[in-house]
Order: sequence, then structure tokens, then C-alpha cells
Amino acid sequence: MGEAEFASLTHYRGDGMITSDAQLHQAQTDIQTLWHFLEAARATHAPLDYQRLAAPYLLQLQERQQEVIEYLTRQTVPLSAQAL
Repeated sequence: MGEAEFASLTHYRGDGMITSDAQLHQAQTDIQTLWHFLEAARATHAPLDYQRLAAPYLLQLQERQQEVIEYLTRQTVPLSAQAL
């Protein structure tokens, strides 16, 4: 992972709401990047060091995943309008 990519994740301060498919795709990319970072860190750090390092990233990962779930569960068009 490049420094710029990692820095963008560590400084992410989303408003908690994805409003477009483009934002959804960015959130999915962010989630994958966090997973890869955590996998690499887990392989290279002692367990206690990993726990300390991973805690804020795991929280960020949970928040991003929740944003994706919320976006995917929202109806964009009322069901009655879909039948027309």
C-alpha cells in the first residue's frame, strides 16, 4: 500500500452517509485496503503490538462497513413507483 493511499484512509472522516454508487465503490475500496493493511500488520507484529495498532483501524473498518450496509438497505425509489 502506498503512503498516499494509506494516509487517505487514516484521515477519513466520513459523515456516515453514502449517497451515490461512486461513494459506495470508494467505500468498498477503502474497506479492502484496510483489510490488506490489517492482514499485513497481523503477520508482522507481536500480538500485543497488533492489538494496539489495529484498534482504530478496526473501528474505522466497522464504520465503513456500516455505511455500506445502510446505503444498500435504503430504497432509492418508492416501491409503488417501481411498478409504474
